[in-house]
Amino acid sequence: MSERIINKIKKIFISLRVIFIKNDLERWKNVSEKSPTAWYERNRLIAKIIPDKSRVLDIGCGDQNLRSFLKKDCEYQPCDLIANRTGVLFCDFNSNIYPSVNYQYDYVILSGVLEYARNPKDAIEQLSRYGEHMIISYSHFDKEKSKLERLNKGWVNNLTEDNLNELFVRDNLKLIEKYKWNDQIIYLVKKNYGK
Repeated sequence: MSERIINKIKKIFISLRVIFIKNDLERWKNVSEKSPTAWYERNRLIAKIIPDKSRVLDIGCGDQNLRSFLKKDCEYQPCDLIANRTGVLFCDFNSNIYPSVNYQYDYVILSGVLEYARNPKDAIEQLSRYGEHMIISYSHFDKEKSKLERLNKGWVNNLTEDNLNELFVRDNLKLIEKYKWNDQIIYLVKKNYGK
């Protein structure tokens, strides 16, 4: 068999695995110990958006590298599918399990997380209840990339930019700012009380 056919078979196998396995626990365990370095850049940019003295809930915190970029007087609460460190709240939105918290946060962060949500509509609706602002990074589906390519990255949904904006409107979230990072857009949204 040619290398091209072998690679195609591997991609199909990966895609099937993503479709049938709810969460790739092995992958997320590795990320909880050491995130890919490129993700640090995204979290550095996100941290610049967050003002002093903010309370921050980091959904899908991985190795908690966002904490190191926040201003020192920010309060940080990590939350992840892999709760292997002290103080990490458990969350598995693909099983409809959300963290139990005692108060509202100023910022709820979904950095590189929403693509892995099997029901992104529900995840945004549920997680928007935790704070005044949300910062969400997302790599939109576009016609240049196939759904198979997205599945090979472990991404289980295919929202377009319009789809995501519609979710913000549905959940009464006002878009404050958008930032470009690689092939993603980082959204800063705020609860819109003035319906």
